[in-house]
Amino acid sequence: ISLMIIAVIVLIASVLTASILSSRKAKKNGQSIWSKTSKILLFNMAIPLFTGGIFIFILLYQGYYAFVIPSMLLFYGLSLISASNFTFTDVKYLGLCEIIIGLIAACLPGYGLLFWAIGFGGLHIIYGSLMYFKYDR
Repeated sequence: ISLMIIAVIVLIASVLTASILSSRKAKKNGQSIWSKTSKILLFNMAIPLFTGGIFIFILLYQGYYAFVIPSMLLFYGLSLISASNFTFTDVKYLGLCEIIIGLIAACLPGYGLLFWAIGFGGLHIIYGSLMYFKYDR
């Protein structure tokens, strides 16, 4: 339960940070953050995320705890790939890396937390740094 609380807090902090930074950048460039493209992007990202969330609750209910973290990584990767059609192509590669890490985590269930940290922490730090130097520097 404490791990789930931490995960929810991290999710909320991530969404807030992404929203604030995206809003600032859009304002700086004289663009609206809620364009037709951003709405389509969110819709395409939400389908795999909500499906994954429901699937994870089913796993928890059935007691398949070892597959919760791999499922998080897999469905998040799928949502990134789905969203990549409406944003930078680089997002697709982040999604593929998340899927690969999720598949590895499914094969090594005792190391789920480590893979969760790599997938949701390490990959995002690397991805964010690369995106910054490629597009915002």
